[in-house]
Amino acid sequence: MTQDHRKLSDLFRDGDPQEYMRALFSVEDLEKTAKAASASAATATREHLDGLIERSLDQLLDISIGDILWSAWVKLSVLREYATGEKLESDKIHSFALASHKITSVHTPRVELILHNKKVTEASVDIKLKLKIDGAILKIKKGRIIKIIVGNAGADGELASHGATIMKRSFGKLNLPAAFEFPKGIKIAPPLRQTPA
Repeated sequence: MTQDHRKLSDLFRDGDPQEYMRALFSVEDLEKTAKAASASAATATREHLDGLIERSLDQLLDISIGDILWSAWVKLSVLREYATGEKLESDKIHSFALASHKITSVHTPRVELILHNKKVTEASVDIKLKLKIDGAILKIKKGRIIKIIVGNAGADGELASHGATIMKRSFGKLNLPAAFEFPKGIKIAPPLRQTPA
């Protein structure tokens, strides 16, 4: 079974993580955190901040690309026929082909700077990813997506905070697994109930 280990951090982490995160927090925020420690511990505090910043970046970008894909596709109204009637009850594995298309994913996670178990400040980052998918095949059983076979995929991404762009680039062709498998399946939304006139 192919496991999906690709995350947004795999795309955005080729730069300096401390530079990215320092763009989220003002100099005043960082200095306020540094001053919260005693003068004799200033060096240790700076090292603590550097480690915290890098760990925070990992947390901000801990979003699976596979999750982005299925969360967009599972909402497609054309799939609802597989979540009702004979197709829902059958043990048959159905195949649904998707033509070339684009997916735009936007996330705005927040990160806090904490020193001695006390929050000093916090910031948010806007993460925007545009995926270009050259076709895909969904394998569906009993109203659930159990496997996704993806064609070639490319992406453009942007990190921003406080209205200022931290990073913007094209990632070109993504090195994604040939297939994503979901042992428990991803549930497709059932058809909407129509209200009697």
